[in-house]
Amino acid sequence: MTGGIRAVFASLPLLVVLAGMLSLGWNASKAGAAGWVTAMGVAATAYCLNLSNLAIANAKGMSLAVFIITIIWGASLLYNIVRGGGGVRVISRGVSLLGGTPVAEALILAWCFTGVMQGIGGFGVPVVVISPILAERGFPPLAAVTATLLGHSWSINFGSMATSYWAIQLVTGLPKTALAHQSAVMAVVPILLTGLGVAYIAGGRRGLLENTVVVVVTGSAMALTQWAVVTNGVPEGGAIISGAVGCLTVFLLSNLCAPRGWRRGAGPQAVDGCAAAEACALPAAPWWVTLAPYLAMVVMLVMAQVPAVKTGLKSFGWGLSYPGYTTPLGLVVKPEVRYSWIGLVSHPAPVLLIATALGVAIYRACGLMTPDAIRQAWNDSLRQCLPAALSTAFLVMMALIMNDSGMTTDLAVAFAWLSGRFFPVISPLLGGLGSFLSGSNASSNVLFGKFQVETARALGMDPVVLAAAQTVGGSVGSLVAPSKIVLGAATVGLEGCEGRLMRDALLYSVPVIVATGVLCMIIASRTVVVR
Repeated sequence: MTGGIRAVFASLPLLVVLAGMLSLGWNASKAGAAGWVTAMGVAATAYCLNLSNLAIANAKGMSLAVFIITIIWGASLLYNIVRGGGGVRVISRGVSLLGGTPVAEALILAWCFTGVMQGIGGFGVPVVVISPILAERGFPPLAAVTATLLGHSWSINFGSMATSYWAIQLVTGLPKTALAHQSAVMAVVPILLTGLGVAYIAGGRRGLLENTVVVVVTGSAMALTQWAVVTNGVPEGGAIISGAVGCLTVFLLSNLCAPRGWRRGAGPQAVDGCAAAEACALPAAPWWVTLAPYLAMVVMLVMAQVPAVKTGLKSFGWGLSYPGYTTPLGLVVKPEVRYSWIGLVSHPAPVLLIATALGVAIYRACGLMTPDAIRQAWNDSLRQCLPAALSTAFLVMMALIMNDSGMTTDLAVAFAWLSGRFFPVISPLLGGLGSFLSGSNASSNVLFGKFQVETARALGMDPVVLAAAQTVGGSVGSLVAPSKIVLGAATVGLEGCEGRLMRDALLYSVPVIVATGVLCMIIASRTVVVR
C-alpha cells in the first residue's frame, strides 16, 4: 500500500469525529468512541499493528486521559467551592467595576487575563476558571466558553512557562533567539484576531466596531511586550507579562472609549440587575477571604516555578512507563518513562486540589459554607465531569493510536505533498492539526517540528520561519482540540453540546490560522535561508 493511500485511511478517524460532532449532532463521547473504533481498525489493517502495539498505545492514551481528567475535575471542584463560598460574586462585582462595558469585561477576562493564567499554569486552567465566571456575569454559556477558548489561544506558545516553545526548540535544535523572534513576530496576527473575535462574540457587530481601536492598540502593546520579553531571553514570561499589559491597557482604554451614557457595571446581566437581592449580596467577609482558594492557587503555581522547589519536589508524583516498539511499517515508537507524569508541582491537579482543601477550611472557619453546601459542590463537580471523562478517554486513545501507528506522520506528508511551494500557508494548519489530534501544542511540536524543518530545507526555505509557524499554528489550533472542547463544555453545563461548541470554535480558529499562514508565506519569501 502506498503512502498516499495510507494517508486516506489515516484521515478516517479524524473525519469520523468531525462528521459525528459537526454534522450528525453526536456528543463528544459518542463521536470519540466512533473515532477510537475507526482508529483501531485502520491501525490493525492498513498499518498492521498487532495486539501488543495496540494495547501499549491504548494504555498510553489512558494515562494521558487521566492527566487531563484530573485537571478537569480539580478545576471544576475548585470553582464550585469558590462559588459556594461567594468568591465568584466578588469576582463578578470586581469585573463590573473594571470593565466599563460587557465587551471590555470579556476582553479583560477571556483575552488578556487568560494569557496570564496560561503563562503561569496552562493545561486548560484558563478555560475551566474563566468560562464559568463569564457565564456568571450573564454571558450565554456557549459564548462564554467560545470566547475563552479563542481568547487564550494566542498565549499557549509561550504559556505554561514556554513549554511549547521549548518543545519545538529542543526537537529542531534551531537557534533560541531566532526562533523566539520569529514566533513572536508571527504571533502578532493571532493576538490581534483573537481579540477582535472575543469582541465580536461578546458584543456582536456593534461591539466589534466600538472596540476595534481598543483591541488594535491593546493587541499591539501585547505583541510588542511579548516580542521584547522573549527575545531578551525570558520566553517563560512572554504570556504572563504581555497578558498583564493587556489587562491594564483594556482597562484604561475601555473607560476612555466607552459609549456615551453607558452605565459602568452594566454587564449582560449585571450583578446590580439580579432579580433576588439575596443572590446579589456580597459575602459578609473580606474579598481576600472569599478569593483565598484562587489566591492560593496562583501563589502555588508561581512557587512551583522556583528552581529549588521544582528540583526538590520533582520526584513526587505518579506516572507509568511503557516499552517502545517498531511497527511493521518501520516506525520507531520510543519507550516512555513516567509517561504523563502527574507531578506534585509540575501538574495543575495537585495545586487545584490543595487550593480547594484550603478554601474549604477557610470557608468553614469563617462560616461561609455549610457541610451541605460542600457536599453539593462535590456532587455538582462529579456530575459535570463524568461525561467529560468518558469522551476524553476515547479521544485521547484515538490520538495516541494515530500517533504511534504512523497515521499522523502520513497525514503530515500528504499535507506537504499537496501544498508544494505553498507549504508555508499550510504550515500553521499542520501545527493546528497536531494540536487537534493530541490536545497539546507541545505534543504537536514534538510530532511535526522536525518534519517542518526538513520540509523547509527541501523547499529551500528558512526552517526557523516554518518552525515558528508550526508552534504558532498549534497554539491557535489547540482551542478546537476535542479534549479542550469537552473541558470547556463541562464547566458551564453544556454536556451534549460539544458539537455546536466545536463548530463555533472552528469558525474563529480556522481564519486565524489561515491568516497566520499568509503571514508565514510573506516572511518565508523575504527571509534568507539559514542552514
